[in-house]
Amino acid sequence: MRIKGGAAVLAVAGALVLTGCVTGIGTEQRQPTADPSDPVQDAVTHRWYTPAEVTEDPAAITAKLPQLQVTGGISLDGRFTDPYDRVPVPTPDDYWWQAVVVVGEEHVAEMIDRASAATASDGGGDGEVLTGEGTSTMNEPAGTRADDSVISGVLMGPLQEQVGQCPTDWILLGKTFTADETHTKSPVTADRLVITTAAVCEGGDRIVVDALRF
Repeated sequence: MRIKGGAAVLAVAGALVLTGCVTGIGTEQRQPTADPSDPVQDAVTHRWYTPAEVTEDPAAITAKLPQLQVTGGISLDGRFTDPYDRVPVPTPDDYWWQAVVVVGEEHVAEMIDRASAATASDGGGDGEVLTGEGTSTMNEPAGTRADDSVISGVLMGPLQEQVGQCPTDWILLGKTFTADETHTKSPVTADRLVITTAAVCEGGDRIVVDALRF
């Protein structure tokens, strides 16, 4: 039996709706929910995370940054792509991890000293302060300074509450902050995520970390 013109289109569209292969035909657009187990997209970074997976467990931080003496903190991981999309398995690089780690003022001071020493050995920086939400800190040398807008443009909302403001600008640690010193190409976590941001505030007691899978 032959199906003519418009009838054929309707028949095909109906079949696609039944199999769930077409978005927007016979289906409702996804709406945000208040369920913390549902993934949400950060309004600034556009990354995806699940609010229920925010953790204050120090072990989650120590597993990735064993060189730190963790006394507190918060961490979170997620994806760059929409988890609702029909992708059976995320690509290996579709992963990020962030943490705000409390290590104490003394440990922060030691990190700043190492960053300053690295800056001096490189001949010193240009003194320019990174500014503006969305400004990348990746590959910036140790000792580079960044204002609050740069850090808030990196962190997910749940972690920003644990950071506060830095009146003297944040100090980026660059390659001086790594879990594996044998990996000289870039600073990494213990499971080889590339650390794109590691920042501390002079006089503060915590470090901000953002890491990605490449």
